[in-house]
Amino acid sequence: MQTNLTWLMDKLRELPGVRHVLLLSTDGLVRSADSTLGRDEADGLAASACGLLATGGQVNAVFGIEDPVRTVAVDLDPHHLLVMGAGSGSALAVLADLSSPSADLGVVATEMGRLVERLPEQLATPSRHVDEAGAP
Repeated sequence: MQTNLTWLMDKLRELPGVRHVLLLSTDGLVRSADSTLGRDEADGLAASACGLLATGGQVNAVFGIEDPVRTVAVDLDPHHLLVMGAGSGSALAVLADLSSPSADLGVVATEMGRLVERLPEQLATPSRHVDEAGAP
């Protein structure tokens, strides 16, 4: 799962408490992951993160909110899962263990946001072109 973005995922993983970092397409496919995340775990995390974004989108639809879902957080005491939009068609997911006194969810979220703001084109997922028969 080594890609040219793995080093960015590994850099974010260096934050205290961060266990795993994953870049996914908003349809649930793994784009890149930190170097410690196995393929099966990455696929499962991508599917979960995609589902959370879809749930957030459904809340928007129910209440007529037109703004896109920016961040979804799940408290898994002491772990937290943050999923943040990361460029067109992409999301960034971080699983953090906050049981350590040096771990800070605010710092993790801030650094995720900085990464997304700095590199939106690199994190974006290109559109898939579909032929007339419906095949990619």
